[in-house]
Amino acid sequence: MNNYNKRIHNGDLFCISVQDNGQIILYEEEGGLLRGSVILDCRNTTRIKSITLKFQGRARCHWGQDGTHYKEDRIVIEHSWSFLPQSKNSRIFHGRHQWDFCLQLPAHLPSSLDRQEDRHCDITYRLKAIAERPTFSPNFVVKRSVRVSRCMRNSHTLQQRAIFGDQHPLLNYQVQLPSTVARPGSTIPLDFYLYDIHPQVARIRSVACYLKANVTLICRRQFVKKSSHTLSYLRDDHFIPPQTTSDALSRSSWSKTEQLRIPGQIPSDVSTDMIKIKHRLKILISVTKKNGQTEEITATIPITISQVDQSGYTSDYNDTTTSYHNELLPTYQTECGSNDVTLAFTPRSDDEYPSSSSSPWSTNIMNGLARCPSYKSIASLNPTRLSRTNLPGYDSIVSISTAAVI
Repeated sequence: MNNYNKRIHNGDLFCISVQDNGQIILYEEEGGLLRGSVILDCRNTTRIKSITLKFQGRARCHWGQDGTHYKEDRIVIEHSWSFLPQSKNSRIFHGRHQWDFCLQLPAHLPSSLDRQEDRHCDITYRLKAIAERPTFSPNFVVKRSVRVSRCMRNSHTLQQRAIFGDQHPLLNYQVQLPSTVARPGSTIPLDFYLYDIHPQVARIRSVACYLKANVTLICRRQFVKKSSHTLSYLRDDHFIPPQTTSDALSRSSWSKTEQLRIPGQIPSDVSTDMIKIKHRLKILISVTKKNGQTEEITATIPITISQVDQSGYTSDYNDTTTSYHNELLPTYQTECGSNDVTLAFTPRSDDEYPSSSSSPWSTNIMNGLARCPSYKSIASLNPTRLSRTNLPGYDSIVSISTAAVI
């Protein structure tokens, strides 16, 4: 049953009710709150000696290696409540009775972790209530699992883009991410930029991305097991069109955006004395040289997998005019009803390559669209105040602004 109620054979009801259906969210440096009630509903006269409740979190690991089994079971948190003190004489109960409980959980508490064969570890949290009855009468016992999740507050720090790159004798590359924090079930856009390609390179065979989870288990503080698992993978065999010649390849710079899907059911980062789970993004660029040899260029980018509270972030605008138009006007794509345009690749000549002091993505890739006015700039020429609910069409605004300019 979803609410973990336990009904006794004589009609009595003993259960644990937890706020938010047992989903506890912990924020960094804030912790969380476990709150609920123990309910005893006696349809008949029932004798109870004591009622206790225990909350316990356990971390376990178990693996076998070379015929030896390593196992450890550790308590990460434990707390008890006594709603009825222990007594030799039983108390008589009839009707519905409720005892509320509340516990402040520490911020460093690890998130729940389901056991899987490839990880050999788990972290579970459970509530257990016991209603002790007189001798020769069975006790009332009910259990309820609690799921703990760690969450990060969305802020400007999480919105900052991250750039990774390196120089290689065959080519230079850069990879740009929206952030080094990713949510389970989200999609990470990866902006690739290849430049200064050596003339020995005949073609770019492929660009691949691997999202890996590195698991480290420590048993009894001395036995260590390390493993790595691929959680998500993409490969692009057409990063650069195959018809491109090697001479044109060496004189150009190439950029493309890849979309890496993060699985929804993956563990967040865990860091305890016994279980450590870290995530890495592995980039692999495979090139073929003119002599027929294949060489792979690899890079590793650390990624933090965590839930992110989207409600805590609001964008601040320094320009009040921009803020005003953002409030009144819909997006350009929405108003026009057109689809987004995705460039498969963008060749650039050496003259167009930006200086090292600025990001490769700071240049305007869409130079061909520079002649097309933006929706907001055209709307600003219209002296009539625009309404959120009654917006003019793009064509009508263009005609008004053109007449005003003339």
